[in-house]
Amino acid sequence: MYELTVSRMADRANAGDVRIAVAVLGVVFAELLDEGRRYANPLAWDCMVAEATAFLEERGGATDVAAVREAVARSGLVNAVITGIGHTTLRVPVHDSFADYFAARAHADGLVCLPVTLLENDENRLWLSSQMQMLSDSEALAVAEQLPFSLVRVSESDHNPISEQTPRMVAALLNAVLPDRTDVGVRMWRTANGKTMAQAGTAATGWVDPERAPSVFAGQTVVAEDGDGPTVIAVRLWRLILKHRLRRDRRLRPRNARSRQEACDQLSDHCRDVVAAATTILTEVAPPGAVDRLKETVGPLGMTGVVYERQGREVGPDGWPVRYRNTEAVDLTAAPDSSPPPEERNGDYSAWSDVEARVSTSPEATAAKAVGEAVTKLTRNHWL
Repeated sequence: MYELTVSRMADRANAGDVRIAVAVLGVVFAELLDEGRRYANPLAWDCMVAEATAFLEERGGATDVAAVREAVARSGLVNAVITGIGHTTLRVPVHDSFADYFAARAHADGLVCLPVTLLENDENRLWLSSQMQMLSDSEALAVAEQLPFSLVRVSESDHNPISEQTPRMVAALLNAVLPDRTDVGVRMWRTANGKTMAQAGTAATGWVDPERAPSVFAGQTVVAEDGDGPTVIAVRLWRLILKHRLRRDRRLRPRNARSRQEACDQLSDHCRDVVAAATTILTEVAPPGAVDRLKETVGPLGMTGVVYERQGREVGPDGWPVRYRNTEAVDLTAAPDSSPPPEERNGDYSAWSDVEARVSTSPEATAAKAVGEAVTKLTRNHWL
């Protein structure tokens, strides 16, 4: 999509062949992204373009600084914008995502390397670059260690062949994203019909003979489809392990409360148990380098609000309404009188529910659902 857009923009502006210009922009924006930005002042921009042009010239590219600048200017790929502070003119891409695309293109073409330290700001160029040219094993392992949730999208472009070293690579990726103190082993084997199987467990990592293959129920097991590479296999095993660890029993709901205060106490106890359960679950599923990010994505699971007098409902039993906002602490109070709850969503307590709905699911299941939704938000829709 980006390649076609660049080509059409160049054609419409009669900018000629912009391939060299795109390579120069890739080197420039890769350097800017390494510094955590997608813009430069005019003087710095001209210097960077000149340096990138010379860099490509050393590698046999027929380039000319003036011609590159003209092609970039005519294409509309880079614009000049005026900031409000001191009326400074900055050079910026036509859209932020184009900076990621140009840098990803340069990496896929082998012109630049990924930064040693990967940050959240690097995710888009990682995904784009992997679509053009799948990352190497060492790069995929760096992603697993530093941006583990990005590994899901990166894996979608992994069509590297299965080899003798694949079990070790899969195990290395798994151990990078799992918080286990004991290393996870990966056994792989080929079935009689040629299918490649992979299983995570405590056994030694490596290939096993088909006649010695373990039962598929002995641990999390996946089937490698044609064209699947090591990263795909590792991500599928990771998904199965996460789903297994997020399973929680659903306890019977408590008895119906007989007063506002009892309903308030039930919900308060439930919230505190949810917070405690989430803390335990995070230690079981969060990758070592991404605990804080996952916790932040889950958000506060405590509740501050007011429980009101029981209200009749057209469908189902009566309920004790609660107006609240999610907070780190649990601070619920019973309404001082039997007045109905406010109908407006705005104000201090913009969310609402009823006590029965909140406590009908066990705290462990509630916390597991919140953590699972956070993982999905950080990886890909419907992945988990």
